Amino acid sequence: MQSVVRPVQKFGPVSRWVSVIALAVAVAAVVVIARDTRSSHAPPPVTARPPSARPFRLIADRSVPAPGAAAIIEHGHTLLVVSVAREGGLIRLVEHHATLRPAKHSLPHAVIQAHAGLTFTLAARGSSYYIRSGTRTWKLTGHHVQRVPASKLRPAVARQLAGTPGPGGAWIAANQKLFVVSPAGHRQLVSVGPSRLPKAGLTPVNNAPVVAAGSVWVIQSATSAAGDDLGYLQRVHPAGGADGAPIALGHGIPVLALAASGRIWVVTNTERQHSLIWQIDPGTGRVLGSTPLPASFLPTVGRGTNTTLWLASNGPHDGRLFRFAMR
Repeated sequence: MQSVVRPVQKFGPVSRWVSVIALAVAVAAVVVIARDTRSSHAPPPVTARPPSARPFRLIADRSVPAPGAAAIIEHGHTLLVVSVAREGGLIRLVEHHATLRPAKHSLPHAVIQAHAGLTFTLAARGSSYYIRSGTRTWKLTGHHVQRVPASKLRPAVARQLAGTPGPGGAWIAANQKLFVVSPAGHRQLVSVGPSRLPKAGLTPVNNAPVVAAGSVWVIQSATSAAGDDLGYLQRVHPAGGADGAPIALGHGIPVLALAASGRIWVVTNTERQHSLIWQIDPGTGRVLGSTPLPASFLPTVGRGTNTTLWLASNGPHDGRLFRFAMR
């Protein structure tokens, strides 16, 4: 009779359950170790810090006369200051060192005998400056000034002269109104509107628009119920109208706004002899502080970089250009 050989059972029921339990414990331990290892390398939470104010101080003995100052542009190591006189019938162009130190050699200056428009836009290319007032454009190269037809301007210069580049086209302010110029050259009136300000009757736009943090901003003023002047900075929607609530800048009338060093700087005049300059973070809309300006100095035009502000008053006889350095 043939015998049948059966396989030998190595593990009994008890042994089998012990093995399963041991395997489960080992897997759980690996999972716990993996979790502990991963959590130990997780970066700590980062708390975003709000931007801090950028204080600045006046550089000693760094001011020059600038009667009738109407516009400033910075180009390399020099500044071009455009001034008007004789009720706009005379346009004076003066080039200064950016440091406002006395020049070893006389810097270019020229005079244009033509009636100035209500607004000025400037451009720079190579060794030349371009000045547009109203519908006329001039080119300054050294001491030589010549009239330039709009059709002869290079596209890059024409874009600079169109106004402040921003969403939807170039933005300019004229006659207390805000306009946007399309790339095709069409001008459209943009209404900011007083609906978000305390009281109607505000000045719609007190100054040329500012582009910061990808948005267009204008300064406005309103009158409180008590008859006080109040200043505001307002974001403008590209399609027109106010975009968000206005940023209050206290008592006073805003007279100048410019963008520099990641900030919007707004000058307000609370009294005839008292002016403040405010710092606003355009990303958050937070007011970072204000600083008093020198007595009897009310700037109406300005230019700025990451380290410097140039501000000029436009008095017909006592106008001055100051250089401020941020520290």
